[in-house]
Amino acid sequence: MSQYKELIKLLKIAKGDRSLNRFAEETGVDAGHLSRVMRGIMINPPSPDTLKKIADNAHNGVTYEELMIAAGHLEKKFYRENLTLLRGERSYEEYSTYLKENFGLNISPVLLERYENGLEHPDEVVAECIASAEGLPENFFYIKTNAASLQVQRANNSNPFKKSIFMDKEIEKWVNNPDNYPYIKFIYEAYKAGITPDLLNNAEISIKIKKEVK
Repeated sequence: MSQYKELIKLLKIAKGDRSLNRFAEETGVDAGHLSRVMRGIMINPPSPDTLKKIADNAHNGVTYEELMIAAGHLEKKFYRENLTLLRGERSYEEYSTYLKENFGLNISPVLLERYENGLEHPDEVVAECIASAEGLPENFFYIKTNAASLQVQRANNSNPFKKSIFMDKEIEKWVNNPDNYPYIKFIYEAYKAGITPDLLNNAEISIKIKKEVK
């Protein structure tokens, strides 16, 4: 699987319902090059100049900054202002309770305040979990957002992570235990590397686990 999975995803969104040839014509990028990039057949990502052409003609609100980050030309920056937007008028205690009761996310008020004041940055997994729980794109905290843009994103995204349908009680309790974070991070890294549940299920470690529980 291509290491540029997020870039490929963004390019497909930017293309919209246009044909590949129409997309290439409107962006001024060679159709063959675009095709290879969107299929993950590339050694190096597109140049910033190419990404600028794509961003200038992108559909569905895909931005130059998003493309540059996904291509590895820019480092991800955590925009703490986005957390302020999500929290709104609620106190840190109220927002912490909201996240826990509605989505099963256990993030203390103290941590939320440190994140928002720039004293500490959340792990990428934590940031993506908050965004996904709120029904927003995983990269929400890494793209500067204003109130109007937030409303558009909320209108265009559903929220599949409500507590009642996300996980059963036993798994939820385990996930919310900070001692289990190394396991969660390991599974997340496997996901980011493109390792499917089926592949994990057939792995040697999975076979050992099945023997242990018998």
